[in-house]
Amino acid sequence: VDDIADNPSELVKSSNKDTIIDIIFNRHASCMTMLTLEEKHEVDDLINKIQDKNSYDDIPTLIENVDKLIRLLKRRSWDEITPSNLIEIVSKIKTFIVENIHEHEINLELIANKLNFSKYYILHIFKEQTGLSIFEYINQKKLKIVKELLLTTDLKYYEIGEKVGFTDQVYFSYWFKKHEGKSMKTYCLLNKKEKNNE
Repeated sequence: VDDIADNPSELVKSSNKDTIIDIIFNRHASCMTMLTLEEKHEVDDLINKIQDKNSYDDIPTLIENVDKLIRLLKRRSWDEITPSNLIEIVSKIKTFIVENIHEHEINLELIANKLNFSKYYILHIFKEQTGLSIFEYINQKKLKIVKELLLTTDLKYYEIGEKVGFTDQVYFSYWFKKHEGKSMKTYCLLNKKEKNNE
């Protein structure tokens, strides 16, 4: 894989536009911590071009963009990155999410901008280090808070939703049932009944 990751022509021939990025990032992602902000924007721009739905209509340009991306990432030394650096970055991402969980617009773009990282880099290392996507982690944290508030407070459903960034009560109810498998009312009845039986 390492050889393919450094060979734009072979990479384009043997992969699709989604796996191209995965292969490159598996080889070079850690270098992102040492890119300047301008370089990070350049990386995002190149990734957007590579993942464009029409990118394979122009193979020479696609190969050129893949080559530019690889060269840009290889400007930085892989050896300067340590596992502790990656753990620290993931910790910063988690902290930012927890501290801003109430924000309606908390998303990948916001996290990347606030922490000054490429959004693609954040997606890659977070999944690699935690086994969860950022979106799964956000939902996991929101669900934990909601369940706790349902059982320990007398807040109305919409008030609880607002505390984790939901402004639409109907969507909040749908979201909870989708992730928990039952409505908030049913969840409260079952869990309060269990506590009373203890």
